[in-house]
Amino acid sequence: MNPATKGLVVSSVAGAGVWGAKKLGWVKDEDISAAKSRIVSFKSSFRDLAQTSACATAAGWFQTYSGGIVIDTVATRLQAGQSMSQSLWGLRRATSSPKEVALRHRARVLSRFPTAAPQLYEIYIAMLLRSDLFAGHFVTMLGRFPYLFLNFSTYQQTERLVLRGTFDPLWSTLRRAAVGIGGVKDVEDGHAPKTQRPVVRTRAEKKVYEELLCVSASTLISTAAITVAECPKVIDQVGGDGCTATMGKRSTVLGILREHGARRLLRGYSACFMREYLFNAALLTSPTLAAVIHEKYVRGRRGEAGAEGYLAAALEGREIVVASLLLGLPLGVLTNGPDQLKTNIQTGKFVNMRQAWAWQRKFGGGLRGLYGKAAIYRGLYIAHAVVAFNFARDRVEKWMAKRAGAEGEGKDVAEQY
Repeated sequence: MNPATKGLVVSSVAGAGVWGAKKLGWVKDEDISAAKSRIVSFKSSFRDLAQTSACATAAGWFQTYSGGIVIDTVATRLQAGQSMSQSLWGLRRATSSPKEVALRHRARVLSRFPTAAPQLYEIYIAMLLRSDLFAGHFVTMLGRFPYLFLNFSTYQQTERLVLRGTFDPLWSTLRRAAVGIGGVKDVEDGHAPKTQRPVVRTRAEKKVYEELLCVSASTLISTAAITVAECPKVIDQVGGDGCTATMGKRSTVLGILREHGARRLLRGYSACFMREYLFNAALLTSPTLAAVIHEKYVRGRRGEAGAEGYLAAALEGREIVVASLLLGLPLGVLTNGPDQLKTNIQTGKFVNMRQAWAWQRKFGGGLRGLYGKAAIYRGLYIAHAVVAFNFARDRVEKWMAKRAGAEGEGKDVAEQY
């Protein structure tokens, strides 16, 4: 039986079964309508989520090739203990100066070819190209879509459950338990009674602990994807166990999996989880902060005289960019600590987080050693990524809202961001 005939037979049998169930009263029309509505809603949500992730992935590619991978490479090499001249210029010795190396090279060329000596800027450009600052760009590009798809989808589904009040009984139970232990009177948690609560709240009405729940669920799922994707990138940028970049080819996920197994790919998951939690706190809560900024400083203040009117005009349409910068820069600097431990684990220096932190505390300067020059580059890289991802995501969500006819002055802030 060919596939077309098989599909026709299966669909005919399924249709006859539904028709028979309706005749016998087992299935009602409203049940079929509800099932169709759920299927249509699921297809629409999946399509919109895929579009959002695809656009954010395109922004991630732009962020990677517009200098993001260069900043990340320098930060990663600094984390691995290399000096600034080694990290940026690719010099072999930590004490070497780029100018000294360039002058020595120019002197050697002048001694052989007096009329064909290169200029210093040409030597500097050649040194930068030789430094391989774009190492790991291909695996970074390939890992953007699955990582962002898991990240955004998990966050959106958890947020949808939170805004519908699915977890409210859990919060009430935990609050009553805390009140019972503390021996104080019950206090309001900010939620209206269930009979008065709207069906769906807006993002601006989310509590801090609800936001942390959404970020935690998203980080738990997406960390596995980014740990696997970054393993070959870090190995190529710094070198280490499994590095093949020096042999003329790049490390890949499948290559590491075949030679070293799945445990090698997932090494550093715990440190990566800590880093991703801080990163997701900036990436995923930026729309909520943008909604708050819009509510407090933009809505109802446009056209006013004075500083408030100027501030509203400056922020209007740029709330997501401002929120991304406010969260991306400080949290990006904080991510350098766990990211540096992860780098040392993935290059093969240590097996787990416990060993990496024990060495860092004894020989690496403790916490102070984790937040040097590398933290500055890491903060710039994270801020760059958060702005690019959220800008693309914001524009796609607004376009989808306008297409559905849901955008306007009378709509919730959640529908505009």
